[in-house]
Amino acid sequence: MISTAFDGRVVAEVDLTTGDPAAAVAQARASGAALLWAYGDSALERHGFRPSGAYRRLHADALPAGAALPRSTSPELLFRLFDAGYSGLWGHKQVSREQFDSLAVRDDLVHVVLGEIGVCRIEPADRLIDGPGVVAGAREPANYTRLLLGACAVLGKGPGSLDSWGDTPDVIDAYHVLGFETVEEVQGFELEL
Repeated sequence: MISTAFDGRVVAEVDLTTGDPAAAVAQARASGAALLWAYGDSALERHGFRPSGAYRRLHADALPAGAALPRSTSPELLFRLFDAGYSGLWGHKQVSREQFDSLAVRDDLVHVVLGEIGVCRIEPADRLIDGPGVVAGAREPANYTRLLLGACAVLGKGPGSLDSWGDTPDVIDAYHVLGFETVEEVQGFELEL
C-alpha cells in the first residue's frame, strides 16, 4: 500500500512476516516511495531495516471507569489535533483536510479531545478505540491515559479494544495499568529508500 507519512514522504507499507524483503524494497522504489514500513521480525535488520515502533491490539474484558472529555465534530480542530498528535510517530499516515471534512461528521465515529493536547477516535459499534494522539511536547503517559479514559467514558461498561501504532513502551505500560492486555503485537521496521 502506498500513502503519505505525516512528514510528507511517500511511504510504502508491507507485511514481511512472510515474503521477500528484497522484492518489497524493489517494488517500493519502483512506486516512488521514499520510505518503507514493514511488519516482521529481527531478520529484517539484515536487509537494512531498523526497528521502529509496533502495531499492538490491546483488549479489556471490562473497561475502566472513564472520565468524560469534550467531543468534537469540528473538522478544523480535529484535523489540527490529528496532524500534530500523530506527527513523527511510526505507522501514522497523513490525512488530507478534504478527507477530514467527511471523517469528522461521520455518525459511526466519536472524537474526544483534551484541549489542544490530544485527540482520540472511538468506533462505538465495534467497541474499538483508535490509539490516542498527543502533540509533541505533551507526549506523557498521563495525557495518553486521560484520552483513553475519555474514550472509555464514551463506550461505558463492557469490553473494549484499543489499537496502538508506534506508541512507546511507557505508554503501553500505562494502558496495562488501566487493565488493558496486549493480545496482538507485530514489530514494525523502517527503511529509508
